Amino acid sequence: MSRLPKVPAAAIEEALRRFDAEYRATEEWEAWPTRADKNAISHGGRVYPPKFVVHLATGAPLNTFSGGREVNTYLERLGFTLVRLRPEEDQGPCYRNTYLIRSILLGNAGGEPITAFFLEDGWVISDDPATVYEDVDAAIAAWERREKESLNG
Repeated sequence: MSRLPKVPAAAIEEALRRFDAEYRATEEWEAWPTRADKNAISHGGRVYPPKFVVHLATGAPLNTFSGGREVNTYLERLGFTLVRLRPEEDQGPCYRNTYLIRSILLGNAGGEPITAFFLEDGWVISDDPATVYEDVDAAIAAWERREKESLNG
């Protein structure tokens, strides 16, 4: 059971705005995310440190709750999206050392999930990380074409 005080989603949204206004550009946070950070809140095209945002929203001291599962579950129950910062650690190929902003599961190929990832420079597909597409529709269309060609080929 979470030790965190209950707050509405609006309190988290306010904490996200506060992080952008007061913390994001500070020396303390300019190096975030670090290698130790695995997840982030994805909101409005930006990523945020989950534990610190929950601390801002609830007022709970950072040393009174854990990051990871406790914070992620807390945020997901409020409707927020969490993303892996380094999907290459989970999924194999390196995605040009850039941060995951959004992902969409496209389907399965031979039991392997095929996902489109939006990175800083565009969309890539997990089975074709070398090709960058301008938008997700182009990535999906390319994937669907490849699937049709492999079925007909």
